[in-house]
Amino acid sequence: MKKIYLTLCLLSLSLYAGAQCTATALYPSLSVTPTPAWTDVSSCNFAGEYALVNVTAGNLYEFSTCAANGSTITFDTQLTLRSNTGLYIAYSDDYCGTQSYVSWTATYTGQVQIHLHEYSCLSNSICSNIRMKVTSSLPVPAPANNDCANATILAVNTSCLLTSGTTSGATEDPILDPSCDPGSINDVWYTFNSGANTSVNVTVNLVTASLVGIEVFSACGTLATGISLGGALGNCDFNTSAPNPTVITGLTPNTVYRFRLFTNISYDIAGSFTFCLTVPPPPPPPTVSINSASICPGASTTLIATPSTLGGTYLWSPGGQTTPSITVSPLITTTYSVTYTLNGVGTNNSTVTVYSNPAINAGLDISICSGQPATLTGSGGVSYTWDNGVTNNLAFNPLTTTTYTVTGTDLNGCIGTDQMIVTVNANPIVSGNNVICPNATSQLSGSGIAAANNAWVSSNAAV
Repeated sequence: MKKIYLTLCLLSLSLYAGAQCTATALYPSLSVTPTPAWTDVSSCNFAGEYALVNVTAGNLYEFSTCAANGSTITFDTQLTLRSNTGLYIAYSDDYCGTQSYVSWTATYTGQVQIHLHEYSCLSNSICSNIRMKVTSSLPVPAPANNDCANATILAVNTSCLLTSGTTSGATEDPILDPSCDPGSINDVWYTFNSGANTSVNVTVNLVTASLVGIEVFSACGTLATGISLGGALGNCDFNTSAPNPTVITGLTPNTVYRFRLFTNISYDIAGSFTFCLTVPPPPPPPTVSINSASICPGASTTLIATPSTLGGTYLWSPGGQTTPSITVSPLITTTYSVTYTLNGVGTNNSTVTVYSNPAINAGLDISICSGQPATLTGSGGVSYTWDNGVTNNLAFNPLTTTTYTVTGTDLNGCIGTDQMIVTVNANPIVSGNNVICPNATSQLSGSGIAAANNAWVSSNAAV
């Protein structure tokens, strides 16, 4: 755990000697070893502390608090490099603004001390990161798969079995620069057989390499055609970390391919990595949706199957149709299902609800005398239409005995019909002597309707 020092104590541990500073608090407790890439000495060094760094004679070592090298320190720093016995080696202040940078070619193999202070030779309790880096003076041997002819044979597996590789020490094969990243290239080579696959995932994990690209060949010197890398048409991708894995698609099954993993050292740092080739997981089974419907008796509706991915086959039940949509006219409420097949099977159901037609009532038959009005009123629905020009619940004068038909519609849009008869009776005819003398009599007779229905009425109560 990081030690917390009182500021007063830390100040007492920092000794100022001219331009050089010396700290007596060691952190971290174990020595650290630089890598070819910039890394932190520690994630939390206080000003007033020093760290032990392992060095090898002949190598170039760099120490920095500059932002350009990845340090996040904001206070005014001083760096002092000393041997493990405390002898002064180098010092820096205000190399990059208020930050410091020290470089030194090791004259011995062992350890050195890198001391951090806030100007001038002050201590603080601010977590700070000194950056360090080594450049080896010894040539790195070329990897065994440095050229295409010696490509390492790989297997395509269902799970990721990591293989270690490095572009350090590699030289560029006498082939044109990668089209996606021309420059000074360190490349190493691999080969695989696609087997039954048309696509392969390449997963690359950076270790000390800062960036690794990939270029795919059908043979040494012959670029693969008709393929895509990471979703983009082509045979080259300068950055296998975006996306990772890089998916190679468009491969011909049972075909040998070669590819090189490379670092463009004009811009990036060669180094180690791990990677694997895997078969992409199968796509998820498809899904399919179907619209439902409600109809009136005798009507039809169209059911449409909508799959998650186009290109598959359909099978409906009942019916056995194999089209994306079907038109049905069931007599009763019926459930239909569709099975959609494409790299798996998806099924779904739909119910077609068949409503009942409404029981429309035109009313009882009626009899009227000629010239009398009639009003027809339907029931059992929400709207009504009569034939013969009749309007529902509106009086009219029928001329002759007629059968009327009403069509009623309910809330579901379904219809029903009914009939009623309006009988139009002729008005009675009265005959006889209608002019007489006082105390005389006259015989009146009526015709035109049944005698049983005759009802005589006089305006003279004495008659």
